[in-house]
Amino acid sequence: MISIIIPIYNAEKELPLCLDSILKTNQSDFEIIAINDGSSDASGTILDAYAKDYPQIQAYHRENKGNSLTRDEGIGYAKGSYILFVDADDILEEGAIDLLDHAIEEDTDLLVFGYSIDYIDEHYTLTKSFENKNYQDSYQAAYDFLKDGSFNLLWNKVYRTSLIQNQHDFPIMKTTGQDFIFNCHVFPRIHKVQCSDKVLYHYCKRAKETMVTRYIENGYENLLRKKTALQDMLRAYGKSDSDAYQDYMLNEYEVYLINYFAKGCPLSKEEIIAEVDKNLMNEEAYRLIASAKPQGKYEQLFQKYVMKKSAKYLVDKYSQLAFVRDYLGKPYRWLRKMINQNQ
Repeated sequence: MISIIIPIYNAEKELPLCLDSILKTNQSDFEIIAINDGSSDASGTILDAYAKDYPQIQAYHRENKGNSLTRDEGIGYAKGSYILFVDADDILEEGAIDLLDHAIEEDTDLLVFGYSIDYIDEHYTLTKSFENKNYQDSYQAAYDFLKDGSFNLLWNKVYRTSLIQNQHDFPIMKTTGQDFIFNCHVFPRIHKVQCSDKVLYHYCKRAKETMVTRYIENGYENLLRKKTALQDMLRAYGKSDSDAYQDYMLNEYEVYLINYFAKGCPLSKEEIIAEVDKNLMNEEAYRLIASAKPQGKYEQLFQKYVMKKSAKYLVDKYSQLAFVRDYLGKPYRWLRKMINQNQ
């Protein structure tokens, strides 16, 4: 049986679509553990109505504590042999539970499947698929997923429950990075990783998420937490610095930089330059960025700008990009679409 864990927070518009997509299945041996994490909209009422009509749904309500603690609570309730995490504003491909249930081999610890990123308001989709293959070495799987950008994803993976139950692998943090750190904790316990060529998950990205980014306090500390988790995982495997590690850190350093141009950043341009000079132009960061092999055009530009060894130059370039994003919305979305589709 598969246990599907859904943390819910203010998702009244998307939640019915999410639940309906899961319920479109011929499989009856599954459970949905849906936890309303202190929503202030009608999400809780919608959830209770679905739970009343569908016995597979277990509805829980709690005060808001964030995704990490909510998912950890859901793991504790799970009765299935495997766990799938689903976000309340995303959807599964019709019949996904049937396909997953039949695909999982008896000795599989982790099943990885394909997904699409659906840009809802911009009407295009990017799809990531995998070959049907098995890994008997989870380090090689982790290496490959770090290289292709899918290691930090939670929702395209089905985990053996016994490997994650009572482990409390989710870090307590309110910003992005929980899923990545969770996987860093879990992967060294995994033996067999199975990949399916099925594309079963739709990550729904809406304009409000791509155009209005909010400043995250302690962005550099968050970067260091992810860096430490990755280093700890590599040590658990008996590995050290690798090209996959360098490539991943390139992306993280760019994410760190972009945060300074998000809505609500309280720092002046001079203060941003000082922080960037300290955290991106130091010897270790520069070495990692210079050694990495960029996976996409955005990362290529970032690496190129960093190689100038000027924090002011780097901040000026990203200030220009932020201006286009914030004040030229339609051209920015068109440009991003062209770049995404040609990577």
